[in-house]
Amino acid sequence: MPPSFLEVPYLPMEMIMNNFYYLAIQSLHKTCWDLRNFIDDKKPGINIKRIYILKMTDGVILTISGTEAT
Repeated sequence: MPPSFLEVPYLPMEMIMNNFYYLAIQSLHKTCWDLRNFIDDKKPGINIKRIYILKMTDGVILTISGTEAT
């Protein structure tokens, strides 16, 4: 059976994480403590190109755009 995502060695895990988009990293961060600790310790690249904030009378719209991993 292939290894689970949590069993991937440190260096390949770091390379994989550096290719994830910001929202994917945040989703993984909420998955389990091991991934949360890895992300907090390593702080992988977030690949954000632009953050757009639009203030409206009844709230705020936040749009994050970046590069998706292929």
